[in-house]
Amino acid sequence: MSRIRQYAHRWTPPLVWMAAIFWFSNQPDLPGLPNSLADLILKKGLHMTAYAILTFLLFRSLKLHGLSSRPALLSAAIIALLYAMSDEWHQHFVPGRHGQPLDVLIDSVGITTAALLLHFHRQQPSHLPFRHPPRAQ
Repeated sequence: MSRIRQYAHRWTPPLVWMAAIFWFSNQPDLPGLPNSLADLILKKGLHMTAYAILTFLLFRSLKLHGLSSRPALLSAAIIALLYAMSDEWHQHFVPGRHGQPLDVLIDSVGITTAALLLHFHRQQPSHLPFRHPPRAQ
């Protein structure tokens, strides 16, 4: 595989996902649910999910780029957090939107959840799909 194709294979998924996040945050008015509490829960849940997915995609790209697991995981989390911060800053310039530090905190819950899942998955023996129960004496 050529170097350009390898690079594209590694980095296209997180870059496309980041573009999708940017596109949604660039919309002046997103549709909402009639129930304001349900709308709030849905939108904040989507925030967490979007940044959890971004963290997974960045981790994958960094691993394919040759980083070992721990630096790849830390780098993916930091990049996702910096992107969340830049996304909220960007929303200050979109009519009808306002960047909120609370949204960065909500995004960081998704980032942390993904990082923890990746960390604990990394701790599992790779040849076993599940852990065996202890043997009876």
